[in-house]
Amino acid sequence: MRLDGIALPANCWPVVGSTTLVVIPLKSPVRHAGSAVLPVTTTCAASREPLLHTHAIHPGTHLSCVGSDTPGKQEIDAAILKRAALVLADSRAQCARLGELQHAAEELSHAVELGEFLESPRAVAPGAVTVADFTGLGVEDLYIAEYCWEKANS
Repeated sequence: MRLDGIALPANCWPVVGSTTLVVIPLKSPVRHAGSAVLPVTTTCAASREPLLHTHAIHPGTHLSCVGSDTPGKQEIDAAILKRAALVLADSRAQCARLGELQHAAEELSHAVELGEFLESPRAVAPGAVTVADFTGLGVEDLYIAEYCWEKANS
């Protein structure tokens, strides 16, 4: 199967609506090693080793990493954080302990908290790789849940 010129694994399923979402379940990083990552990719895994490596990341890719929320968890190779033109964090301090940034401490000073970014957005080149390292903050989770509940019931 192909989507916008990108070959997709046989075990994926596209969900097409106002935006297209492609769900690709991965059981191991080895099975994904040769595949290209879609332009916007969200990882949500309880992995203790990188699922994605820098060679699979094309220019212009954005990764939202939400599964690394405990010491030792890791979804992406630290080299991706080093390569990224922008690393967003829900909390720098929390991401340094629990998120992807725990595996690339030298990149912590380059990380921008989401609130800071929203107040003062920073431009990145069109082909830049960007990463969001989100470990989960209770207040954000509560707001998102409330928003979804309101949308679902309106």
